[in-house]
Amino acid sequence: MEACKLIVIRHGETEWNVKGVWQGQKNSPLTERGLQQADAVGLRLSKLQIDKIYSSDLGRCLRTALPAATALGKEVIQDERLRERAFGVLEGLTKEESESKYPGVWEGVSRKDPDYKPEGGESLREKQFRFEEVFRDIAAQNSGKTVVVFTHGGGVDAILRKTIGLTLSQARPYTLWNCSLNVFEVRGDLWTLETLGDVSHLDGIESAFRPR
Repeated sequence: MEACKLIVIRHGETEWNVKGVWQGQKNSPLTERGLQQADAVGLRLSKLQIDKIYSSDLGRCLRTALPAATALGKEVIQDERLRERAFGVLEGLTKEESESKYPGVWEGVSRKDPDYKPEGGESLREKQFRFEEVFRDIAAQNSGKTVVVFTHGGGVDAILRKTIGLTLSQARPYTLWNCSLNVFEVRGDLWTLETLGDVSHLDGIESAFRPR
Protein backbone atom coordinates (compact mmCIF):
# COMPACT_ATOMS: atom_id res chain seq x y z
CA MET A 1 0.00 0.00 0.00
CA GLU A 2 1.34 3.40 -1.01
CA ALA A 3 1.31 6.17 1.57
CA CYS A 4 -0.73 9.34 1.36
CA LYS A 5 1.01 12.56 2.37
CA LEU A 6 -1.30 14.95 4.24
CA ILE A 7 -0.33 18.61 4.58
CA VAL A 8 -2.65 19.83 7.32
CA ILE A 9 -3.06 23.59 7.81
CA ARG A 10 -4.96 25.64 10.35
CA HIS A 11 -6.85 28.62 8.89
CA GLY A 12 -5.45 32.14 9.00
CA GLU A 13 -5.83 34.46 11.96
CA THR A 14 -9.43 35.64 12.48
CA GLU A 15 -10.94 38.64 14.21
CA TRP A 16 -12.34 36.38 16.92
CA ASN A 17 -8.90 34.80 17.42
CA VAL A 18 -7.52 38.21 18.26
CA LYS A 19 -10.45 39.09 20.55
CA GLY A 20 -10.32 35.76 22.37
CA VAL A 21 -13.81 34.71 21.30
CA TRP A 22 -14.83 31.04 21.17
CA GLN A 23 -15.44 30.30 17.48
CA GLY A 24 -16.31 26.63 17.29
CA GLN A 25 -18.62 26.18 14.31
CA LYS A 26 -19.59 29.85 14.11
CA ASN A 27 -17.58 32.02 11.80
CA SER A 28 -15.38 35.10 11.91
CA PRO A 29 -13.59 36.84 9.02
CA LEU A 30 -9.84 36.74 8.64
CA THR A 31 -7.89 39.74 9.91
CA GLU A 32 -5.57 41.62 7.56
CA ARG A 33 -2.75 39.51 9.01
CA GLY A 34 -4.83 36.38 8.40
CA LEU A 35 -5.27 37.33 4.74
CA GLN A 36 -1.51 37.84 4.44
CA GLN A 37 -0.96 34.43 6.04
CA ALA A 38 -3.33 32.83 3.52
CA ASP A 39 -1.43 34.43 0.64
CA ALA A 40 1.90 33.28 2.10
CA VAL A 41 0.84 29.68 2.59
CA GLY A 42 -0.71 29.71 -0.89
CA LEU A 43 2.61 30.81 -2.37
CA ARG A 44 4.43 28.09 -0.39
CA LEU A 45 2.06 25.40 -1.62
CA SER A 46 2.20 26.64 -5.22
CA LYS A 47 5.78 25.40 -5.37
CA LEU A 48 4.82 21.85 -4.39
CA GLN A 49 3.23 18.99 -6.32
CA ILE A 50 -0.26 18.88 -4.85
CA ASP A 51 -2.91 16.46 -6.08
CA LYS A 52 -6.00 17.64 -4.18
CA ILE A 53 -7.15 20.31 -1.75
CA TYR A 54 -9.68 19.62 1.00
CA SER A 55 -11.21 22.12 3.41
CA SER A 56 -13.69 22.60 6.20
CA ASP A 57 -16.83 24.21 4.81
CA LEU A 58 -16.57 27.13 7.27
CA GLY A 59 -15.71 30.49 5.76
CA ARG A 60 -12.43 31.09 7.57
CA CYS A 61 -10.98 27.88 6.14
CA LEU A 62 -12.35 28.37 2.64
CA ARG A 63 -10.88 31.90 2.51
CA THR A 64 -7.52 30.57 3.68
CA ALA A 65 -7.59 27.86 1.01
CA LEU A 66 -8.44 30.28 -1.81
CA PRO A 67 -4.91 31.54 -2.72
CA ALA A 68 -3.52 27.99 -2.84
CA ALA A 69 -6.44 26.71 -4.90
CA THR A 70 -6.09 29.61 -7.34
CA ALA A 71 -2.33 29.19 -7.70
CA LEU A 72 -2.55 25.43 -8.17
CA GLY A 73 -5.65 25.48 -10.35
CA LYS A 74 -7.42 23.04 -8.05
CA GLU A 75 -10.99 22.90 -6.80
CA VAL A 76 -11.51 22.90 -3.04
CA ILE A 77 -13.29 19.77 -1.85
CA GLN A 78 -15.43 20.74 1.15
CA ASP A 79 -16.12 18.34 4.00
CA GLU A 80 -18.10 19.41 7.07
CA ARG A 81 -16.31 16.77 9.13
CA LEU A 82 -13.27 19.06 8.99
CA ARG A 83 -15.10 21.71 11.05
CA GLU A 84 -13.85 22.85 14.44
CA ARG A 85 -15.24 21.23 17.56
CA ALA A 86 -18.75 22.45 18.35
CA PHE A 87 -18.65 24.38 21.62
CA GLY A 88 -22.40 24.96 21.77
CA VAL A 89 -23.48 27.78 24.09
CA LEU A 90 -19.90 29.08 24.44
CA GLU A 91 -19.60 30.00 20.76
CA GLY A 92 -19.46 33.75 20.18
CA LEU A 93 -18.38 34.48 23.76
CA THR A 94 -15.04 35.50 25.27
CA LYS A 95 -13.52 33.52 28.12
CA GLU A 96 -14.72 36.13 30.61
CA GLU A 97 -18.26 36.09 29.19
CA SER A 98 -18.23 32.29 29.24
CA GLU A 99 -17.19 32.17 32.89
CA SER A 100 -19.88 34.66 33.84
CA LYS A 101 -22.76 33.33 31.76
CA TYR A 102 -22.01 29.58 31.82
CA PRO A 103 -19.65 28.92 34.77
CA GLY A 104 -20.34 25.21 34.90
CA VAL A 105 -19.93 24.79 31.14
CA TRP A 106 -16.67 26.75 31.11
CA GLU A 107 -15.28 24.64 33.94
CA GLY A 108 -16.33 21.44 32.18
CA VAL A 109 -14.51 22.37 28.98
CA SER A 110 -11.45 23.53 30.92
CA ARG A 111 -11.10 20.17 32.70
CA LYS A 112 -10.38 18.44 29.36
CA ASP A 113 -12.70 15.61 30.32
CA PRO A 114 -12.87 13.55 27.07
CA ASP A 115 -16.58 12.85 27.54
CA TYR A 116 -17.77 16.25 28.76
CA LYS A 117 -20.14 17.82 26.24
CA PRO A 118 -21.02 21.53 26.49
CA GLU A 119 -24.70 22.29 25.97
CA GLY A 120 -25.35 22.21 22.23
CA GLY A 121 -21.81 21.07 21.48
CA GLU A 122 -19.72 17.92 21.24
CA SER A 123 -17.24 16.16 23.48
CA LEU A 124 -13.51 15.89 22.87
CA ARG A 125 -13.96 12.18 22.19
CA GLU A 126 -16.66 12.84 19.59
CA LYS A 127 -14.51 15.49 17.94
CA GLN A 128 -11.49 13.18 17.91
CA PHE A 129 -13.48 10.31 16.36
CA ARG A 130 -14.86 12.63 13.67
CA PHE A 131 -11.43 13.91 12.67
CA GLU A 132 -9.77 10.51 12.70
CA GLU A 133 -12.53 9.25 10.43
CA VAL A 134 -12.20 12.05 7.89
CA PHE A 135 -8.39 11.92 7.81
CA ARG A 136 -8.52 8.14 7.41
CA ASP A 137 -11.03 8.48 4.56
CA ILE A 138 -9.00 11.15 2.77
CA ALA A 139 -5.82 9.08 3.06
CA ALA A 140 -7.53 5.92 1.79
CA GLN A 141 -8.90 7.78 -1.24
CA ASN A 142 -5.51 9.30 -2.10
CA SER A 143 -2.97 6.48 -1.85
CA GLY A 144 0.34 7.58 -3.36
CA LYS A 145 -0.76 11.22 -3.56
CA THR A 146 -0.07 14.47 -1.73
CA VAL A 147 -3.10 16.39 -0.51
CA VAL A 148 -3.61 19.59 1.45
CA VAL A 149 -6.23 19.82 4.18
CA PHE A 150 -7.35 23.23 5.48
CA THR A 151 -8.97 22.82 8.87
CA HIS A 152 -9.02 24.27 12.38
CA GLY A 153 -6.91 24.07 15.52
CA GLY A 154 -9.03 21.19 16.73
CA GLY A 155 -8.34 19.28 13.52
CA VAL A 156 -4.59 19.76 13.66
CA ASP A 157 -4.65 18.76 17.31
CA ALA A 158 -6.68 15.63 16.54
CA ILE A 159 -4.32 14.26 13.91
CA LEU A 160 -1.30 15.10 16.07
CA ARG A 161 -2.78 13.23 19.04
CA LYS A 162 -3.56 10.23 16.85
CA THR A 163 -0.07 10.21 15.33
CA ILE A 164 2.07 10.71 18.44
CA GLY A 165 -0.21 8.82 20.84
CA LEU A 166 -1.22 11.73 23.06
CA THR A 167 -4.35 11.09 25.11
CA LEU A 168 -7.31 13.47 25.01
CA SER A 169 -6.76 14.58 28.62
CA GLN A 170 -3.02 15.29 28.25
CA ALA A 171 -1.85 18.87 27.71
CA ARG A 172 -0.46 19.33 24.23
CA PRO A 173 3.31 19.99 24.00
CA TYR A 174 2.96 22.07 20.81
CA THR A 175 1.27 25.24 19.58
CA LEU A 176 -1.36 25.28 16.84
CA TRP A 177 -0.11 28.25 14.82
CA ASN A 178 -2.31 29.78 12.15
CA CYS A 179 -1.26 28.75 8.62
CA SER A 180 1.61 26.54 9.79
CA LEU A 181 2.44 23.41 7.77
CA ASN A 182 1.98 20.08 9.56
CA VAL A 183 2.94 17.15 7.37
CA PHE A 184 1.91 13.53 7.93
CA GLU A 185 2.36 10.27 6.08
CA VAL A 186 -0.52 7.81 6.37
CA ARG A 187 -0.05 4.24 5.24
CA GLY A 188 -2.96 2.13 6.43
CA ASP A 189 -2.86 2.08 10.23
CA LEU A 190 0.61 3.65 10.35
CA TRP A 191 0.49 7.44 10.85
CA THR A 192 3.84 9.28 10.82
CA LEU A 193 4.59 12.92 11.62
CA GLU A 194 7.12 14.47 9.23
CA THR A 195 6.84 18.20 9.94
CA LEU A 196 5.35 20.07 12.91
CA GLY A 197 4.29 23.72 12.90
CA ASP A 198 6.45 25.02 10.03
CA VAL A 199 5.90 28.79 9.82
CA SER A 200 9.02 29.67 7.82
CA HIS A 201 6.87 30.93 4.93
CA LEU A 202 5.15 33.48 7.20
CA ASP A 203 8.36 35.44 7.84
CA GLY A 204 7.15 38.10 10.27
CA ILE A 205 3.39 37.72 9.89
CA GLU A 206 2.92 34.99 12.50
CA SER A 207 0.01 35.50 14.86
CA ALA A 208 1.00 37.29 18.05
CA PHE A 209 -1.27 35.27 20.35
CA ARG A 210 -0.89 31.65 21.47
CA PRO A 211 -3.98 29.61 20.58
CA ARG A 212 -5.47 27.81 23.58
